[in-house]
Amino acid sequence: MQVGMVFALIFAVIMIGLIFVFALPQIRNLISVGGQAQMNKMIKDIEKEVDELYWNAGYGSTEVIEITLPSDSRICFVDPENADQSGIYGEKWRTWTADKAIAALIKNEGYNVWYFLGDDQNGYKVNHLVVSGKNFCTISGTELYMENTGQQVSVSLME
Repeated sequence: MQVGMVFALIFAVIMIGLIFVFALPQIRNLISVGGQAQMNKMIKDIEKEVDELYWNAGYGSTEVIEITLPSDSRICFVDPENADQSGIYGEKWRTWTADKAIAALIKNEGYNVWYFLGDDQNGYKVNHLVVSGKNFCTISGTELYMENTGQQVSVSLME
């Protein structure tokens, strides 16, 4: 009976080890996919608010939206023509200056949103959206102020 218990215990330890070896990468992938989905939803929410302000609201209309992002991520709002210019100073998460290669990509693609999700980064173009003032970044829990300026919707960080 005791020999059977020893083999069962060894078998259980091996199985638990195999689960860790093969399951942990898959769990990390699921978490990563969830973060990407949350980032995409936030960008689509921003795009929806911009469209609503641009098409259905009058000049001077405003909207404030709260940013909800995965941890270890941020969204930057940039002027595609000046992506390599320094942004707002202050907290580290507010500032970001694109290097020459990324600035060229932002300009060529017309991206006005650049996001960081963990080690990944990418851009997105939201039609009719322009940065009010300097480029800036934001993290979860902050608020964006959007205003219909007639020709476009300007975005800035609520202070």
